Amino acid sequence: MQDISNEKRMENLEKVFLHDLLNTAGSLNGLLTMLKTETDPNEERALIEMSEEASRDIIDEINIHRKFRQAENGDLVPDFKFIKVADIVNSVVEKIKGDFVSRNKMIQISEIPDDMYFETDRMLFSRVLTNMVRNALEATDEGGNVKIRVMDSTKNVRFEVQNNVVMKQEVKHQIFQRSFSTKGTGRGTGTYSIKLLTENYLNGIAGFVSTEDIGTMFFVEFLKGK
Repeated sequence: MQDISNEKRMENLEKVFLHDLLNTAGSLNGLLTMLKTETDPNEERALIEMSEEASRDIIDEINIHRKFRQAENGDLVPDFKFIKVADIVNSVVEKIKGDFVSRNKMIQISEIPDDMYFETDRMLFSRVLTNMVRNALEATDEGGNVKIRVMDSTKNVRFEVQNNVVMKQEVKHQIFQRSFSTKGTGRGTGTYSIKLLTENYLNGIAGFVSTEDIGTMFFVEFLKGK
């Protein structure tokens, strides 16, 4: 018998980050498609800047994947720094707006105090929040909306992403499993990576509720200082 647990963990991480790399590349493609038809110089400039940022994100994706290979040897240490909450939330939303998944759907962001900060690895947390918003949008019909809220307390900061869709009971039981997806074969890494990154690397907790009263709401919660 041979222990292949390391190989299986690496396979899971590769699936997570190849999935996310494809999402980022899709966002870049969507921005470039919009740029081809845009005639307003100011809007063109904004799309160019967003495209540049998306291309940098692709480079970041590759660098993160390298880091996680190092993690198998116990060498990965997340780069915790204090970040401005409003900046990272707005950055994630602006990128997703250029993706086909947000077409004809609205993203609503609750008011975020300008002086709200918390300590995290910016790159990894950005991945978590991106997957939360993307998953909510994918489950939302055209004309629907997704709400993002940030709850601040003395010690903790909590991020919530909500839509109006209620999960079936069998879906609830499997939502964080790495291979489970309601979207078909080869999917299912988005929700899995939310929990994996939040709880294994960012010292937080991840969960969700899904009821008739509120729809489905995913959340992640962190201490303000690690």
